[in-house]
Amino acid sequence: MSSLVNYIVMVGGAQFNAVLGKHRATSAEIEEFNSQAVRWEARFPETQMQISADLSSSVATLVSLPIPYAWLSTSRTGSLVTQDIDVFESRLRDRFPSAVIYRFDEELLREWHPSHEDWIRDTSQVAKFLDWLKVNDGVYARRIN
Repeated sequence: MSSLVNYIVMVGGAQFNAVLGKHRATSAEIEEFNSQAVRWEARFPETQMQISADLSSSVATLVSLPIPYAWLSTSRTGSLVTQDIDVFESRLRDRFPSAVIYRFDEELLREWHPSHEDWIRDTSQVAKFLDWLKVNDGVYARRIN
């Protein structure tokens, strides 16, 4: 079981977008992406990390990295992959110091809610997902703050 590295950041999409600086989406782009269920592709500030983010929710933001989750367990400490992720996670925590942030294997998202795409906009569904991640904390999910 391994898909892409994903994060759930407990801040709304507008707040997440605001920290992207020159890489942030415009209001018109966000409206277009939300109507088409498309994610915003950008580079996260002060990192080399290219991200894909669902900015549609006022509850939480889903972020994907173009890195297979399995690489986290197979890459040696200090490798370029782990260094890039360490820097990204550090910057993410710096920008959202009070937000709950989980890193998880995308496959967990498929197992939890494979067909309900709007769950990220529902406070109770996001809370249920976080509770479910806590159960899986360790190998396939980890709170990073």
